[in-house]
Amino acid sequence: MIELLLTLPSSVKVFTCFALILWLVRLKIPLWAGLFFSSILLGLWHGLAPSRLLAATAPVVSRSTTISLALILLLILTLGRLLEESGKMKRMVAAAEAWIGSRKLLAVFFPALVGFLPLPGGALFSAPMVEAVCPGDELAPDHKTIVNYWFRHLWEYWWPFYPGFVLAVGLLGVEFWRFAVIQFPLAVISLGAGWLVLVRPMKEPVASPPSRRRPRAFSGFLREAVPILVLPALAAVFALVLRLFVTGAGAAASEAALVLSLVVCLFVVAFSEGFGWRRFLGLFSLKKQGAMILLVISVLYFKEMIDITAAAPAIGEELLSAGFPVMILVAAIPFLAGLVTGIGLGFVGISFPVVLPLLGDWGTWPGLVYPSIAFLSGYLGVMLSPLHFCFLFSRTYFRAGLSACYVWLVKLAAVSALLAALYYLGLLAWFS
Repeated sequence: MIELLLTLPSSVKVFTCFALILWLVRLKIPLWAGLFFSSILLGLWHGLAPSRLLAATAPVVSRSTTISLALILLLILTLGRLLEESGKMKRMVAAAEAWIGSRKLLAVFFPALVGFLPLPGGALFSAPMVEAVCPGDELAPDHKTIVNYWFRHLWEYWWPFYPGFVLAVGLLGVEFWRFAVIQFPLAVISLGAGWLVLVRPMKEPVASPPSRRRPRAFSGFLREAVPILVLPALAAVFALVLRLFVTGAGAAASEAALVLSLVVCLFVVAFSEGFGWRRFLGLFSLKKQGAMILLVISVLYFKEMIDITAAAPAIGEELLSAGFPVMILVAAIPFLAGLVTGIGLGFVGISFPVVLPLLGDWGTWPGLVYPSIAFLSGYLGVMLSPLHFCFLFSRTYFRAGLSACYVWLVKLAAVSALLAALYYLGLLAWFS
């Protein structure tokens, strides 16, 4: 019996572990504990010795990526708490409401604004803003969770600061602008799907203020939103300085630059709002933020098991050997890679080297349609993944039920896929 279980396909093993995670969450077991248990099961199921499973924890915990990600999340949570306690968040939302005049638009605006910066766990940054726009019971927790999560990722299809898009362009060997032109309408489709599914059911927007007050409201919003607006520029400057003056900084420069930028923003906001040292240090609460850090480590440990067992490439090979039609493989392999990894860089790195040789010439405009289909499928897999950091953090912040969140996500993915299919058919007809 044990030998039979060990010989099951990797796809069966991985998705059984996913099902186990969801079942444990329904039993009210903390998500980080469910992820750790499922990671151990996945490793044992692939024949890893217990000593190998234990040895895998050390690099996960000590890796610079884990430490920087934990630091970034701690600083984001602290900055969000600072903006709330100082009243700056409330003033920013009030100014934006007076400027924009619609609560529905605001619910889209703030996550999309934060989404311009590919900040790890950036949904934690925009979550307090969504809560301020839709306070209390105006929206159900699952509704707020997905509003924050979905609109936070509108730009990932084409924005050149997202690593997944950059890697896809590198693997395709085409100019950035060419692939971005094909991809940009997918961001519009994602916005449209979000509006139809998430925003339309919301209550009527707040009435618009008189137009003569709009310029003053806009300047007030800019003044209050400075910490968010300057963060990307500040991070870019710090990253450039580190790469110029620190030998071998490489990719770590971006993470260190983000940490430094958040620290600067914290100090500037705290002391401009009159926070003393005691009150400022009181913003840091490992008791409240420790659960998020445990969640980070557990997700990274699960990803480590995926890498050690080579489960993600194995799933692609299983699909290839099953003899499915090419177009099904082009959609299914990236989708499953996204579902398993939960990150854009992961699905592109795993699936594109497998999928691209099946497509022939993608250097022409019609040829770029098929890599775009692969990217869309992978992106939807990432958005549906239970391992996506922004989904996990949004759900934790709003204390939303997992199944209720997935009802929204499945609707959004279905509408997006349908609209995208119409777009691709129109695109191919245009090029033919």
